[in-house]
Amino acid sequence: MKNKILVILFASALINSISAQVVNDSVGIEPGYMNQSYYNLQSGEVSNVSNNDWDLAFDISAFGAAIRLNRRIDNIYVAPIDTTDWLGLDTTGYISWDEYSDGYDAWANGALNAPADPEVAEDLGWGLYNTITHATIGNRIFLVKQSGGEFKKLWIKKLASGTYTFVHANIDNTEEAIVTILKADYSDKNFIYYELSTATILDREPSSTEWDLVFTNYVDEVAPDYYYGVTGVLINNQTLVFRSSTLPVEDATYLGGEFSSIISTIGYDWKSFNMETFTYDIADSLCYFIQTQTGDVWKLVFSGFNGSSDGKMYFSKEKIETASITSFEGSSILCYPNPSKEIIHVSVLGQNLDQIELYDSNGQLLFSTNNIASTNSQIDLTNYSNGIYFLRVTMLDGNSTNQRVIIAK
Repeated sequence: MKNKILVILFASALINSISAQVVNDSVGIEPGYMNQSYYNLQSGEVSNVSNNDWDLAFDISAFGAAIRLNRRIDNIYVAPIDTTDWLGLDTTGYISWDEYSDGYDAWANGALNAPADPEVAEDLGWGLYNTITHATIGNRIFLVKQSGGEFKKLWIKKLASGTYTFVHANIDNTEEAIVTILKADYSDKNFIYYELSTATILDREPSSTEWDLVFTNYVDEVAPDYYYGVTGVLINNQTLVFRSSTLPVEDATYLGGEFSSIISTIGYDWKSFNMETFTYDIADSLCYFIQTQTGDVWKLVFSGFNGSSDGKMYFSKEKIETASITSFEGSSILCYPNPSKEIIHVSVLGQNLDQIELYDSNGQLLFSTNNIASTNSQIDLTNYSNGIYFLRVTMLDGNSTNQRVIIAK
């Protein structure tokens, strides 16, 4: 007889909880915040690389078309001309042209992706997407003002068959370079980078599966229409964060909550500059619960910040929940991805699946599939809202287990 009592479901969901151990760590990004650090919560720092050798970042994901700017780009303007006027670009009055900056809700919100008409779904900012050919054709010329005061003009000509093609030059058309970037060459990355002055493609980012957080300095909108360089933490595409600010950090415990995919959820405001001591104060009731790509949940608490002298950030971390594969009586069950946006896969080693049931946090049965008789199955989650759910997975031999899953769209 199958017991569907909520208490049993919650007890089973805690099978994967672990004995937490607090680890103190720190990351430095060099004087003047010249570097950025890619960090894995399980293994520590993955790489610490210069953040001052690139200008543009190109989205490498299968359906991505984002193009982001580095902090050293002072401004980027949209020239009020057609691309046919590329050779004759006149920069007179450029200061009044439309100007854009990166957004920090999602990595896809690049400065070059601000649409001319937000009501047009095919408007990707730098170009228009063709729903028949699946190519994006560039229809804008950008004026790039670099930190040293130099100007470059830039035209992203197209993205077709997984290849970016773009051209850049000095305003007088000297030093023109036509560049192609093939996504497939960097398929394990989120972005590939480019430096305009040297016409160089830079493969500087770790594999997207290797890191959870990036400690960095970036330009954000700190007040309406006021952009300023800030130092903080951004999250990877598949990383999620729950921000806790209502309890002292030593009392804060994750009991389930809605994770956020906003990449600046951690951000920079865990610290503030004290004008009396000329040091940084750390918020005493602010901590973060971070769900990694593997499904583990970590608690992160900041404890110090040195400022621009060495860009060092101090914090503690502890793993409070692990997403290790459930094993019993010769079988292993894996549910992935978790959290999920649309589809969750259930795979088993050792025998076949018989039944999968999906419950909400109140113990209500939402979905059931029977007589699976296979080692793999999947469930469509598109009709369910964000939150915590439970899967009850039953094998052909009658054994069953429960898995907590998170829907985060």
